[in-house]
Amino acid sequence: MSSQSNILVRVADPRDRALIAQIYKQSIQVICAADYTQEQIQALLEHKQPYKMNTWGDIVFVAEYGERIVGFAVLLGSFVSAIFVDPLWIRQEIGTQLLNAIEIEAASRHFKWLFVKASLTGESFYRARGYEFIAQSDVVVARGIRLACVDLQKRLTRGSNEPRDAPNILWEAVQWLLLIFTVIYVIAKLLL
Repeated sequence: MSSQSNILVRVADPRDRALIAQIYKQSIQVICAADYTQEQIQALLEHKQPYKMNTWGDIVFVAEYGERIVGFAVLLGSFVSAIFVDPLWIRQEIGTQLLNAIEIEAASRHFKWLFVKASLTGESFYRARGYEFIAQSDVVVARGIRLACVDLQKRLTRGSNEPRDAPNILWEAVQWLLLIFTVIYVIAKLLL
C-alpha cells in the first residue's frame, strides 16, 4: 500500500480522536483475536476509552498516509503505553516508525530505559526491535477480566563502557523509583 517514506509521524491533536478511536477498536478486534478471547477483547475495549486520549499519556503520535491516519502510539513517562496500527496497514513498518518516534521522544527526556507491558500479540514486535523480557504479567480490565501480558524493557542509551559515577547511579535509582510509582499509579487507576 505504501512505502515508509510516504508515512508522516506527528504529534496528535484533538481532531484526531475519532480516527484514533476507530483504529484502536479495529486493531484490537482484528489483530488481537488470535491471542485473546472475545470476552477479553470486549472487556479491553470497554476499559480504555480512546476518546479520552489526553489521559492516555504524556504524548500521542499518529502515523499518516496522505490525509489518512493509519496508526498511533502513546508515551506515558518511560512507558510505551500503546501502539496500534489499522489492520489494513500492518506489516508496513508503521508500528516501527511510531516506536522510533516514542524512543526519540523518551531519549530527549533523558530516559535511559523504556518499558512496555506488551500484549501477547505485540510481544514479538517489541522483541524484534530490541526489547528484552522482564516478566510475564497481566492486567485487569473492565469487569475484572484479566489479560495476559509480557513486561519488556529496552536500554535507550548506548555504550557498555558508560561510567557509573554517583550521578549516573543516582539517576538510575530515580528512574526506577519513577517506574515503580508509575506502575502503582496505573494499577490504582485500573482499580478505581
